[in-house]
Amino acid sequence: MPGPIDASAIKARVDLLELIGADTRLKRVALTRGGEYAGACPFCGGRDRLRVQPAHRRWWCRGCCGGPRWQDAIGYLQRRDGVDFIEACRRLGASDGELDRRQRPGPGVRAQQHTDVPHLVEDLEPTCAWRKTGLAFVEEAEETLWSRAGQRAHAYLRGRGLEEDTLRAWRIGFQPDANRRDPAERWGLVAHTPAGRPAWVRIPRGIVIPWLLDGRLWQLKVRTNHVEPKYLAVSGGHPCLYAADTLVAGEPAVLAEGEFDTMLLWQAAGDLLGTATLGSCSRRLSRDALEYLSGCSEVLVAYDADSDGDRGAEQVCRVLPHARRLRPPLGNDVSHFQQLGGGVRDWLQHELAQAERMSAPSPERLQPN
Repeated sequence: MPGPIDASAIKARVDLLELIGADTRLKRVALTRGGEYAGACPFCGGRDRLRVQPAHRRWWCRGCCGGPRWQDAIGYLQRRDGVDFIEACRRLGASDGELDRRQRPGPGVRAQQHTDVPHLVEDLEPTCAWRKTGLAFVEEAEETLWSRAGQRAHAYLRGRGLEEDTLRAWRIGFQPDANRRDPAERWGLVAHTPAGRPAWVRIPRGIVIPWLLDGRLWQLKVRTNHVEPKYLAVSGGHPCLYAADTLVAGEPAVLAEGEFDTMLLWQAAGDLLGTATLGSCSRRLSRDALEYLSGCSEVLVAYDADSDGDRGAEQVCRVLPHARRLRPPLGNDVSHFQQLGGGVRDWLQHELAQAERMSAPSPERLQPN
Protein backbone atom coordinates (compact mmCIF):
# COMPACT_ATOMS: atom_id res chain seq x y z
CA MET A 1 0.00 0.00 0.00
CA PRO A 2 1.50 3.40 -0.96
CA GLY A 3 2.74 5.52 1.94
CA PRO A 4 2.22 9.25 2.57
CA ILE A 5 3.36 11.75 -0.05
CA ASP A 6 6.50 13.87 0.31
CA ALA A 7 4.62 17.16 -0.02
CA SER A 8 7.67 19.27 0.79
CA ALA A 9 9.37 18.36 -2.50
CA ILE A 10 6.22 19.16 -4.46
CA LYS A 11 5.71 22.55 -2.77
CA ALA A 12 9.37 23.47 -3.31
CA ARG A 13 8.81 23.50 -7.07
CA VAL A 14 5.68 25.67 -7.00
CA ASP A 15 5.84 29.44 -7.54
CA LEU A 16 3.21 30.33 -4.96
CA LEU A 17 3.12 33.97 -5.99
CA GLU A 18 2.35 32.99 -9.56
CA LEU A 19 -0.21 30.38 -8.50
CA ILE A 20 -2.25 32.74 -6.31
CA GLY A 21 -1.48 35.80 -8.44
CA ALA A 22 -3.40 34.19 -11.29
CA ASP A 23 -6.57 34.48 -9.18
CA THR A 24 -6.12 37.86 -7.48
CA ARG A 25 -3.92 40.93 -7.74
CA LEU A 26 -1.15 40.88 -5.13
CA LYS A 27 0.85 43.86 -3.86
CA ARG A 28 4.06 43.72 -1.85
CA VAL A 29 3.38 45.18 1.60
CA ALA A 30 6.41 44.12 3.68
CA LEU A 31 10.06 43.20 3.28
CA THR A 32 10.26 41.08 6.42
CA ARG A 33 10.24 37.26 6.45
CA GLY A 34 11.42 37.18 2.84
CA GLY A 35 8.68 39.53 1.62
CA GLU A 36 4.92 39.56 2.15
CA TYR A 37 2.19 40.26 -0.37
CA ALA A 38 -1.45 41.22 0.18
CA GLY A 39 -4.57 41.22 -1.93
CA ALA A 40 -8.27 40.48 -2.08
CA CYS A 41 -9.11 36.93 -1.06
CA PRO A 42 -10.33 34.89 -4.06
CA PHE A 43 -12.53 32.85 -1.70
CA CYS A 44 -14.30 35.37 0.54
CA GLY A 45 -13.59 38.52 -1.49
CA GLY A 46 -12.35 40.39 1.57
CA ARG A 47 -10.22 43.34 0.54
CA ASP A 48 -6.57 43.14 1.63
CA ARG A 49 -7.26 40.07 3.81
CA LEU A 50 -5.06 37.64 1.91
CA ARG A 51 -1.40 37.36 2.88
CA VAL A 52 1.23 35.48 0.86
CA GLN A 53 4.84 34.82 1.94
CA PRO A 54 6.42 33.16 -1.13
CA ALA A 55 9.83 32.70 0.51
CA HIS A 56 8.18 30.43 3.07
CA ARG A 57 5.72 28.93 0.55
CA ARG A 58 2.66 29.85 2.60
CA TRP A 59 -0.50 31.94 2.50
CA TRP A 60 -3.37 32.88 4.80
CA CYS A 61 -6.65 34.79 4.72
CA ARG A 62 -7.46 36.37 8.05
CA GLY A 63 -11.11 36.46 7.10
CA CYS A 64 -12.04 32.96 5.99
CA CYS A 65 -9.25 30.42 6.57
CA GLY A 66 -10.67 27.58 8.65
CA GLY A 67 -7.49 25.84 9.72
CA PRO A 68 -4.12 26.66 11.23
CA ARG A 69 -3.13 30.14 10.19
CA TRP A 70 -0.64 29.49 7.39
CA GLN A 71 -1.50 27.14 4.54
CA ASP A 72 0.44 25.96 1.49
CA ALA A 73 0.09 25.58 -2.28
CA ILE A 74 -1.53 22.15 -1.93
CA GLY A 75 -4.15 23.51 0.47
CA TYR A 76 -4.79 26.43 -1.88
CA LEU A 77 -5.44 24.17 -4.84
CA GLN A 78 -7.62 21.83 -2.75
CA ARG A 79 -9.83 24.74 -1.77
CA ARG A 80 -9.86 26.51 -5.12
CA ASP A 81 -10.54 23.44 -7.26
CA GLY A 82 -12.47 21.34 -4.75
CA VAL A 83 -10.12 18.36 -5.07
CA ASP A 84 -8.54 16.03 -2.52
CA PHE A 85 -4.95 16.08 -1.32
CA ILE A 86 -3.60 13.58 -3.85
CA GLU A 87 -5.30 15.23 -6.83
CA ALA A 88 -4.01 18.64 -5.74
CA CYS A 89 -0.48 17.23 -5.66
CA ARG A 90 -1.00 15.74 -9.11
CA ARG A 91 -2.19 19.10 -10.51
CA LEU A 92 0.90 20.74 -9.07
CA GLY A 93 3.05 18.42 -11.15
CA ALA A 94 3.66 15.45 -8.85
CA SER A 95 4.70 12.33 -10.72
CA ASP A 96 3.28 8.87 -10.08
CA GLY A 97 6.56 7.98 -8.40
CA GLU A 98 6.28 10.90 -5.99
CA LEU A 99 2.68 10.03 -5.17
CA ASP A 100 3.87 6.58 -4.08
CA ARG A 101 6.77 7.71 -1.90
CA ARG A 102 6.85 6.42 1.67
CA GLN A 103 8.13 9.61 3.26
CA ARG A 104 6.20 12.08 5.38
CA PRO A 105 6.40 15.77 4.45
CA GLY A 106 8.21 18.12 6.74
CA PRO A 107 10.78 20.92 6.92
CA GLY A 108 13.44 18.55 8.29
CA VAL A 109 16.67 19.96 6.87
CA ARG A 110 18.53 18.02 9.58
CA ALA A 111 16.38 14.89 9.57
CA GLN A 112 19.09 12.74 8.02
CA GLN A 113 21.20 13.24 11.15
CA HIS A 114 18.61 11.28 13.15
CA THR A 115 18.04 8.17 11.07
CA ASP A 116 19.44 5.91 13.78
CA VAL A 117 17.72 7.45 16.81
CA PRO A 118 16.41 4.61 19.04
CA HIS A 119 13.02 4.36 20.72
CA LEU A 120 11.06 6.40 18.19
CA VAL A 121 7.30 5.87 18.09
CA GLU A 122 6.07 4.09 14.97
CA ASP A 123 4.30 6.27 12.41
CA LEU A 124 0.86 4.90 11.52
CA GLU A 125 -2.02 6.27 9.47
CA PRO A 126 -5.79 5.96 9.89
CA THR A 127 -7.78 4.31 7.12
CA CYS A 128 -9.48 6.36 4.41
CA ALA A 129 -12.88 5.27 5.74
CA TRP A 130 -11.96 6.43 9.25
CA ARG A 131 -10.84 9.79 7.94
CA LYS A 132 -14.00 10.30 5.91
CA THR A 133 -16.29 9.48 8.84
CA GLY A 134 -14.08 11.47 11.19
CA LEU A 135 -14.28 14.63 9.09
CA ALA A 136 -18.07 14.38 9.00
CA PHE A 137 -18.02 14.01 12.78
CA VAL A 138 -15.76 17.08 13.11
CA GLU A 139 -18.28 19.17 11.18
CA GLU A 140 -21.09 17.90 13.39
CA ALA A 141 -19.12 18.66 16.57
CA GLU A 142 -18.20 22.15 15.35
CA GLU A 143 -21.84 22.99 14.76
CA THR A 144 -22.77 21.70 18.22
CA LEU A 145 -20.12 23.81 19.99
CA TRP A 146 -21.62 26.98 18.56
CA SER A 147 -25.16 25.94 19.42
CA ARG A 148 -27.03 26.15 22.70
CA ALA A 149 -25.89 22.62 23.58
CA GLY A 150 -22.28 23.73 23.52
CA GLN A 151 -22.59 26.84 25.69
CA ARG A 152 -20.91 25.38 28.78
CA ALA A 153 -18.07 23.90 26.73
CA HIS A 154 -17.64 27.21 24.97
CA ALA A 155 -17.50 29.03 28.31
CA TYR A 156 -14.84 26.61 29.55
CA LEU A 157 -12.68 27.27 26.49
CA ARG A 158 -13.08 31.03 26.86
CA GLY A 159 -12.03 30.63 30.48
CA ARG A 160 -8.79 29.10 29.23
CA GLY A 161 -8.15 32.26 27.24
CA LEU A 162 -9.01 30.85 23.81
CA GLU A 163 -10.73 33.33 21.50
CA GLU A 164 -13.54 32.48 19.10
CA ASP A 165 -11.36 32.94 16.01
CA THR A 166 -8.85 30.49 17.46
CA LEU A 167 -11.51 27.87 18.21
CA ARG A 168 -12.86 28.16 14.68
CA ALA A 169 -9.39 28.07 13.13
CA TRP A 170 -8.54 24.81 14.90
CA ARG A 171 -12.03 23.40 14.26
CA ILE A 172 -12.80 22.70 17.93
CA GLY A 173 -16.17 21.07 18.58
CA PHE A 174 -18.35 19.44 21.21
CA GLN A 175 -19.94 16.00 21.49
CA PRO A 176 -22.90 16.19 23.95
CA ASP A 177 -24.07 12.56 24.13
CA ALA A 178 -22.77 10.71 27.20
CA ASN A 179 -23.56 7.29 25.70
CA ARG A 180 -22.71 7.68 22.03
CA ARG A 181 -21.64 4.51 20.26
CA ASP A 182 -21.24 4.20 16.50
CA PRO A 183 -21.08 0.93 14.56
CA ALA A 184 -17.41 0.11 14.05
CA GLU A 185 -17.90 -0.51 10.34
CA ARG A 186 -18.98 3.11 9.91
CA TRP A 187 -15.45 4.09 10.94
CA GLY A 188 -13.82 1.51 8.69
CA LEU A 189 -13.02 -0.80 11.60
CA VAL A 190 -13.76 -4.49 12.19
CA ALA A 191 -17.54 -4.86 12.30
CA HIS A 192 -17.67 -7.81 14.73
CA THR A 193 -15.78 -9.00 17.77
CA PRO A 194 -14.03 -12.43 17.73
CA ALA A 195 -17.13 -13.78 19.49
CA GLY A 196 -19.32 -12.61 16.59
CA ARG A 197 -21.00 -9.72 18.42
CA PRO A 198 -21.31 -6.30 16.72
CA ALA A 199 -18.35 -4.02 17.41
CA TRP A 200 -18.83 -0.40 18.42
CA VAL A 201 -16.77 2.79 18.53
CA ARG A 202 -17.38 4.69 21.75
CA ILE A 203 -17.21 8.47 21.38
CA PRO A 204 -16.94 10.23 24.76
CA ARG A 205 -18.89 13.30 25.71
CA GLY A 206 -16.70 16.37 25.71
CA ILE A 207 -14.75 18.94 23.72
CA VAL A 208 -13.56 17.53 20.40
CA ILE A 209 -10.01 18.31 19.26
CA PRO A 210 -9.25 17.17 15.68
CA TRP A 211 -5.63 16.56 14.69
CA LEU A 212 -5.37 17.79 11.10
CA LEU A 213 -2.19 17.84 9.03
CA ASP A 214 -1.89 18.63 5.33
CA GLY A 215 -5.69 18.64 5.12
CA ARG A 216 -5.95 15.08 6.46
CA LEU A 217 -7.39 13.93 9.78
CA TRP A 218 -5.06 11.88 11.95
CA GLN A 219 -6.63 11.70 15.39
CA LEU A 220 -9.71 12.77 17.33
CA LYS A 221 -9.19 13.57 21.00
CA VAL A 222 -11.96 14.44 23.44
CA ARG A 223 -11.47 16.54 26.57
CA THR A 224 -13.91 14.91 28.99
CA ASN A 225 -15.41 16.47 32.12
CA HIS A 226 -13.70 13.84 34.29
CA VAL A 227 -10.60 14.30 36.43
CA GLU A 228 -9.29 10.98 35.10
CA PRO A 229 -9.09 10.29 32.29
CA LYS A 230 -9.09 13.89 31.17
CA TYR A 231 -8.57 12.96 27.52
CA LEU A 232 -9.79 10.04 25.43
CA ALA A 233 -9.17 9.30 21.76
CA VAL A 234 -11.62 7.89 19.22
CA SER A 235 -10.55 4.40 18.16
CA GLY A 236 -8.85 4.11 14.79
CA GLY A 237 -6.94 7.39 14.81
CA HIS A 238 -3.19 7.77 15.19
CA PRO A 239 -1.35 10.78 16.66
CA CYS A 240 1.25 12.57 14.56
CA LEU A 241 2.46 16.06 15.52
CA TYR A 242 -0.43 18.38 16.33
CA ALA A 243 -0.15 21.78 14.56
CA ALA A 244 2.90 20.72 12.52
CA ASP A 245 1.48 22.84 9.68
CA THR A 246 2.60 25.94 11.60
CA LEU A 247 6.29 24.95 11.58
CA VAL A 248 8.57 26.66 9.08
CA ALA A 249 12.06 25.49 8.16
CA GLY A 250 14.77 27.71 9.61
CA GLU A 251 12.46 29.43 12.10
CA PRO A 252 11.90 28.77 15.83
CA ALA A 253 9.16 26.62 17.31
CA VAL A 254 7.69 25.94 20.72
CA LEU A 255 6.60 22.45 21.76
CA ALA A 256 3.79 22.52 24.32
CA GLU A 257 2.50 19.68 26.47
CA GLY A 258 -1.09 19.70 25.20
CA GLU A 259 -3.39 20.98 22.48
CA PHE A 260 -4.99 23.86 24.39
CA ASP A 261 -1.60 25.32 25.32
CA THR A 262 -0.53 24.94 21.70
CA MET A 263 -3.58 26.86 20.49
CA LEU A 264 -2.97 29.57 23.08
CA LEU A 265 0.65 29.95 22.00
CA TRP A 266 -0.44 30.15 18.35
CA GLN A 267 -3.08 32.74 19.24
CA ALA A 268 -0.56 34.93 21.08
CA ALA A 269 2.55 34.52 18.95
CA GLY A 270 1.82 32.49 15.82
CA ASP A 271 3.53 35.14 13.72
CA LEU A 272 6.75 34.81 15.73
CA LEU A 273 7.25 31.05 15.77
CA GLY A 274 5.63 27.70 15.05
CA THR A 275 3.64 25.88 17.73
CA ALA A 276 3.13 22.13 18.10
CA THR A 277 2.55 19.30 20.57
CA LEU A 278 2.95 15.54 20.76
CA GLY A 279 -0.21 15.51 22.87
CA SER A 280 1.54 14.50 26.09
CA CYS A 281 4.86 15.06 27.82
CA SER A 282 5.29 11.29 28.07
CA ARG A 283 4.83 10.57 24.36
CA ARG A 284 8.06 9.97 22.47
CA LEU A 285 8.93 11.50 19.14
CA SER A 286 8.11 9.62 15.95
CA ARG A 287 10.33 9.80 12.90
CA ASP A 288 7.78 12.10 11.23
CA ALA A 289 7.63 14.47 14.21
CA LEU A 290 11.43 14.41 14.37
CA GLU A 291 11.63 15.46 10.74
CA TYR A 292 9.31 18.41 11.27
CA LEU A 293 11.06 19.64 14.42
CA SER A 294 14.58 19.07 13.08
CA GLY A 295 14.07 21.73 10.45
CA CYS A 296 13.33 24.47 12.99
CA SER A 297 16.16 26.78 14.04
CA GLU A 298 15.33 26.26 17.72
CA VAL A 299 12.77 24.23 19.67
CA LEU A 300 11.55 25.62 23.01
CA VAL A 301 10.07 22.77 25.06
CA ALA A 302 7.34 24.46 27.13
CA TYR A 303 6.07 21.44 29.04
CA ASP A 304 4.36 21.80 32.42
CA ALA A 305 6.56 22.97 35.28
CA ASP A 306 6.55 19.67 37.15
CA SER A 307 8.64 16.51 37.36
CA ASP A 308 6.74 14.80 34.51
CA GLY A 309 7.28 17.85 32.32
CA ASP A 310 10.97 17.89 33.18
CA ARG A 311 11.37 14.22 32.24
CA GLY A 312 9.50 14.71 28.98
CA ALA A 313 11.54 17.78 28.07
CA GLU A 314 14.78 15.96 28.85
CA GLN A 315 13.69 13.15 26.52
CA VAL A 316 13.07 15.61 23.67
CA CYS A 317 16.32 17.51 24.27
CA ARG A 318 18.32 14.27 24.12
CA VAL A 319 17.07 13.68 20.59
CA LEU A 320 17.01 17.30 19.38
CA PRO A 321 20.29 19.08 20.16
CA HIS A 322 18.78 22.46 19.26
CA ALA A 323 15.95 22.07 21.79
CA ARG A 324 15.95 23.65 25.25
CA ARG A 325 13.67 23.52 28.26
CA LEU A 326 11.34 26.49 28.72
CA ARG A 327 9.33 27.07 31.90
CA PRO A 328 6.64 29.75 32.27
CA PRO A 329 7.68 32.58 34.62
CA LEU A 330 4.52 31.97 36.66
CA GLY A 331 2.16 29.04 37.07
CA ASN A 332 2.33 25.42 36.04
CA ASP A 333 1.75 25.75 32.31
CA VAL A 334 1.10 28.25 29.53
CA SER A 335 -2.64 28.54 30.24
CA HIS A 336 -2.06 29.00 33.97
CA PHE A 337 0.58 31.64 33.25
CA GLN A 338 -1.92 33.66 31.21
CA GLN A 339 -4.66 33.23 33.82
CA LEU A 340 -2.27 34.70 36.41
CA GLY A 341 -1.91 37.80 34.23
CA GLY A 342 1.25 36.84 32.37
CA GLY A 343 1.87 38.07 28.84
CA VAL A 344 2.49 35.02 26.67
CA ARG A 345 3.69 37.01 23.68
CA ASP A 346 6.06 39.19 25.72
CA TRP A 347 7.50 36.09 27.39
CA LEU A 348 8.21 34.38 24.06
CA GLN A 349 9.65 37.54 22.52
CA HIS A 350 12.03 37.81 25.46
CA GLU A 351 13.11 34.18 25.09
CA LEU A 352 13.68 34.53 21.35
CA ALA A 353 15.66 37.75 21.82
CA GLN A 354 17.77 36.09 24.51
CA ALA A 355 18.51 33.15 22.22
CA GLU A 356 19.48 35.53 19.42
CA ARG A 357 21.89 37.39 21.71
CA MET A 358 23.47 34.12 22.83
CA SER A 359 24.01 32.95 19.27
CA ALA A 360 25.45 36.27 18.04
CA PRO A 361 29.25 36.37 17.65
CA SER A 362 31.13 38.16 20.44
CA PRO A 363 33.01 41.39 19.64
CA GLU A 364 36.31 39.55 20.12
CA ARG A 365 35.42 37.05 17.41
CA LEU A 366 34.58 39.88 15.02
CA GLN A 367 38.08 41.40 15.28
CA PRO A 368 40.39 40.64 12.33
CA ASN A 369 43.44 38.45 13.02
